[in-house]
Amino acid sequence: MATDIAFAIGVLSLLGKRVPISLKIFLTALAIVDDLGAILVIAIFYTSSIDFVMLLSGLAVLGLMFFMNFRGVKRSLLYLIPGITVWYLFLNSGVHATIAGVLAAMAIPTKPRFGKNYFLYKVRYFLEEFRHRDKPGVEVLANPEQMHVLEKVKYVAGSTVSASQKLEHILNPWVMFLIMPIFAFTNAGVELNSFADLHVVGTQQGLGILLGLVIGKPLGIFLFCWLTIKAGLSALPANASWNSLLGVACLGGVGFTMSIFINNLAFAGTEWVDTGKIAVLIASVTSAVFGSLVINFLVNKKPGAGRDNSTAASE
Repeated sequence: MATDIAFAIGVLSLLGKRVPISLKIFLTALAIVDDLGAILVIAIFYTSSIDFVMLLSGLAVLGLMFFMNFRGVKRSLLYLIPGITVWYLFLNSGVHATIAGVLAAMAIPTKPRFGKNYFLYKVRYFLEEFRHRDKPGVEVLANPEQMHVLEKVKYVAGSTVSASQKLEHILNPWVMFLIMPIFAFTNAGVELNSFADLHVVGTQQGLGILLGLVIGKPLGIFLFCWLTIKAGLSALPANASWNSLLGVACLGGVGFTMSIFINNLAFAGTEWVDTGKIAVLIASVTSAVFGSLVINFLVNKKPGAGRDNSTAASE
């Protein structure tokens, strides 16, 4: 989870029962789509030149990953090396490497080999077999028949988790405790000498960033949700009201991770890099405060009240 999304979810948690769990899920899903949109912007508008040999090679390896998925290859480690290869080839092709991570992730199987019901059935069967193979006074390690049963349990259990979930579980500690801190350190580093540095919000650049994140982004999120709900394409999250959805939309302006990343690419080598970072951080803090105030004052404190409000709003 990106640092800014963790921060926004933390703000929601501080508001307690005013915000149903469905809206926390909505905000997390929104953040994922938002980051994908930012990655597409980077890939399309911040690619200066393309090495087509590298790009086509990367697409070929990516095609191999999709073919493996289509043929039912489920072992997560078999996707790890091709995924790294795709990233390396995209990086050297001129297309920003962030798009390679998204495409490679799409090629990794999300469905496990065995379902939940099959797992329960097989585990019950293996338990009975394990008891049947027991020898009084003999430890499991000295009983090859019981060890064989345990190996079968391990295989079925491992095959009930998808390859993407396994890779996520393996990479999560590295991402949370190494990659994300390095990313935040290298992209968000900015020096504030005094309160005078905050004057950037009055410049054209700062004002554009502030209005875009604090007003434009929440307005776009809320109006798009309103249109899709009224068109019958989606529904309000469970137990949520329009007021609570508006508050969460305001928290959507907390987006400093990818915003600062794009800022660094857009203003690379100029004095506008640091001022842009300051404006993004101010806008993110403002969005967090504004969203908290909207939820605090416009959303009923009683759990379940959101269901009545949402029903009334839909009517």
